[in-house]
Amino acid sequence: MSFHKKSQRHQWREEPGYSLLRKALQDWPLEAVKYLAGNIKGRGGLSQDSWQHILDLTGFDAKHGITELLPVAALWAKPPISDYHVGAVVLGESGSVYFGANLEFPGLPLSMTVHAEQAAVAHSWSCGETAIQALAINAPPCGYCRQFLNELGCRDVIKIYLPDREPMTVGDLLPEAFGPAHLGVQGGMMDNAKQASDFAEGSSHDQELSSLTCTAAGESWAPYSSSYSAVTLLCDDGTKVVGRYCENAAFNPSFAPMQMAFSLLNMRGLHPGQIQKAWLAESRLGQISQESLSRLVLGSLSDVTLDVSHYG
Repeated sequence: MSFHKKSQRHQWREEPGYSLLRKALQDWPLEAVKYLAGNIKGRGGLSQDSWQHILDLTGFDAKHGITELLPVAALWAKPPISDYHVGAVVLGESGSVYFGANLEFPGLPLSMTVHAEQAAVAHSWSCGETAIQALAINAPPCGYCRQFLNELGCRDVIKIYLPDREPMTVGDLLPEAFGPAHLGVQGGMMDNAKQASDFAEGSSHDQELSSLTCTAAGESWAPYSSSYSAVTLLCDDGTKVVGRYCENAAFNPSFAPMQMAFSLLNMRGLHPGQIQKAWLAESRLGQISQESLSRLVLGSLSDVTLDVSHYG
């Protein structure tokens, strides 16, 4: 496994700088590229005000304009197996913009791959968005991602943009869909109501991390197994990256908290070598556990030991 760790760490280059952005956005005004480069560092996205300023500089329309950012989002892709770079951009309900990119894990099953659409949606969710206005992707979404998008509470109102195509809906991409309602679940992922009530403060040698991870677990989406869980990665610069579990009515497209955490680590310009501590919190009342999978994914990229707490 050590070979895979070294190989994967090599793939985690620093986040894109001005030169790569300029190459990806050759038709953009120079001033807009410079502004973008100065405002996405460590964010993997743009605030509402920053995005509006980009629109003012370029003349793009807000929703269609996110397709112009697709070459930028794809710069975060880390596909050492497929060498196929996918970028996705979400326009959140707040007006802020969030990038996502595919992430592959050498040595692990292909089912561990993070898809760009998952990455962008999870990125927006982690920043407090409770709905999405639009999603742009630089390649047609696979069936797995179409099912993932059908789990969103806002699935009926999202506009989906592909380059040189008319906007579509999730229903256009996935007709006759199987979703939460078939299993008696109302709403969907990103709805702001907390789904878990059994996450209380517990004893821990690191109470701050425990409390942070516990709170995030209580905000995860796990209506089918009640296995509410979350992961926190503490980095050497003090950054805390939190991934929440997101279940899917079709089960297989469920997004594990460790997958989400590593995706967010990537989008924030950090790398596995910076991880100092890793924490998983999950409910004892759930029907499944994230512990073995979390250890597997973490161990493929880092030598840090996973600390696990069970609540409820």
